[in-house]
Amino acid sequence: MRTQRKPKQIQLAIHLYSALDSMYDDPPAGLPRLSPKEFKAKYVLPWRDAKYSSPDEALARIQLMLSEAEAQALPVALHDAVCVESICAFVGVSMHYLRKDDREEAWSMFALAQHGLGVRAGADSGAAGDRLSAIASLGGKARAAKDPKQREKTFIKDCWQDWQLKPDTYKSKAAFAVDMLDKCEHLSSQKKIEDWCRTWESETLTLPAE
Repeated sequence: MRTQRKPKQIQLAIHLYSALDSMYDDPPAGLPRLSPKEFKAKYVLPWRDAKYSSPDEALARIQLMLSEAEAQALPVALHDAVCVESICAFVGVSMHYLRKDDREEAWSMFALAQHGLGVRAGADSGAAGDRLSAIASLGGKARAAKDPKQREKTFIKDCWQDWQLKPDTYKSKAAFAVDMLDKCEHLSSQKKIEDWCRTWESETLTLPAE
């Protein structure tokens, strides 16, 4: 088994160091110029070597770092520096899970780092402040994707959309909600599902006509 795993570990490690190289070769004005070893030690290794109770905790820490930076109303020149720090954090957490041989989480964190690089490259100087929010949202979306309740909510919305096409399927929101509870494992509130139905209805009513 180890011989099958190793090539994929090496492949991911190469991608991770490529991401770091791209940031090191295009440093933000707000960060001091460091050697590659110093850069890794300052911005990556603390995240690699930290202890996490779960991937959600790691993502929450990165989101907290970004939200604190937003709250400080940093100069635009420093926004890019915080973006780079957050991407390094994703890389470091990916390395953390790579060392634990959890390839699924390692690749997941690397994907967030890659997305962060895309956000950084795509934002012009006038929209620099939006970068922090955009990157912070990545972690939230990733956490939501892992949340079974969120997955079930997505499933319920798909069922609700089908119901709108075939109104005779259920006589009321209550009947729909009861059936959804039977189909779901992690949700238990009929009222919450009915509230979601009302929200989705209002969103549909406010959409502009084509």
